[in-house]
Amino acid sequence: KKKMMKRKALSPSKRWLVLLCASISIFGCYVSFDCYSAVQIQLEDKAGLSEKDIGILYSIYNIPNTFMVIFGGIIFDKLGPQRSTILFSSLVFLGSLLASISLSYSTFLSPFFLLLLGRFIFAVGCESVYIAYDSVVALFWEGSNLGLAMGITGTSGQIATVVSYIILPLIADAYSVSLSLWVGSAFAGFAVFVSALALTSIISGTTTPDTPILEPDRILPRIRDRQSSYDITPYISSFYGFLDTEFKKFSRDLTSFSGDYWFAMSTSVLYYSTVYTFLAFSPRYLHDLYGISQDRVGFIVSILSCMGIFL
Repeated sequence: KKKMMKRKALSPSKRWLVLLCASISIFGCYVSFDCYSAVQIQLEDKAGLSEKDIGILYSIYNIPNTFMVIFGGIIFDKLGPQRSTILFSSLVFLGSLLASISLSYSTFLSPFFLLLLGRFIFAVGCESVYIAYDSVVALFWEGSNLGLAMGITGTSGQIATVVSYIILPLIADAYSVSLSLWVGSAFAGFAVFVSALALTSIISGTTTPDTPILEPDRILPRIRDRQSSYDITPYISSFYGFLDTEFKKFSRDLTSFSGDYWFAMSTSVLYYSTVYTFLAFSPRYLHDLYGISQDRVGFIVSILSCMGIFL
């Protein structure tokens, strides 16, 4: 049987450092996410991407996250805060790096394919990073200004959107589109990874749920009397048994949610499907319809995020 261990409380200064790491990571994820929309006009005019290509970039982000968000939560529960944040942040950094390389260096892969690959890897890690950091903040700020802590992390994301739409077009016009992507994507991904390392160091002295995703004694039982050391059938059957158990637990949890939860989730779906879609394509829309320059478009689009900062 597992022994229940009480988690040590962090000092106020360390709790604020945890919040700082979470805010920096969310800031970096938002900058990386928004950078392609922020320099959409330059990508089409200078890098040869079409409006359809920009749409594919955002679609490839959402495809894995139709299911990865759920699995990201399960992985966080199994791995614990330290290892899960390192894992997800590594994917964010790797995806951002590949996406930035795609338009800067020649490889044996086509630039757009490498861009899509980087965006896909980034997507797998990015939404899970949000889950991990929200969970970490809730874990160490529970019962102590948790609403304020969540508001600060949410504000960091809105600030990142403002920075993306205002600063990155200026860099793209003054220097190059590839440099703006390196600043907005690779650097931001690096900030996410460094923040994850710092967070792991801060909370390493506390006792937290940090068990492996596959517990060897339960998932991969010891098989002493097998005829061949290469016989993996028992391991496969045990793994499928584990998945079946987790799926049943997940199905049971879904039915336990109240109507208020499903109403809030539906509101979130409507918000993402309207507001975020508008933000993704608004630079080209405002530029073509009203003839507004890219730098001014950035200021206009960022108004929505500026309102979010204060509200």
